[in-house]
Amino acid sequence: PWCIAAVDLLQSIPSYQSGKTKIRVVELEKLGLVGKQVRAILAEETGRTSMPCIFIKGKPIGGFTDGEPCGIGLKPLYERGELEKLLT
Repeated sequence: PWCIAAVDLLQSIPSYQSGKTKIRVVELEKLGLVGKQVRAILAEETGRTSMPCIFIKGKPIGGFTDGEPCGIGLKPLYERGELEKLLT
C-alpha cells in the first residue's frame, strides 16, 4: 500500500541515508480510538481523509501519489526533483 511505498521512498533519499534527514512514522491503526481521533483531526486540517497523510517540516504535502487539496504528494515531489530540497 501507499503508506509502505512512502516510507520506502523516504528511506531511499540520500539525506536520510546520510543521517541529515529524519522521518517519523505514526501508525494510527495501532493507536486504536486515539488513532481514529487523530485521523479525524488530520482530515479537518488537511481536507484529506485518505492515508498516508505526509507532513514535511510541519506542512502537509498530501499522500504518496497525490496531494489535493493540501499539496502535490510525495512521489510527484520526488519525480520533480523537489523532495530532497524540502527535506534538508
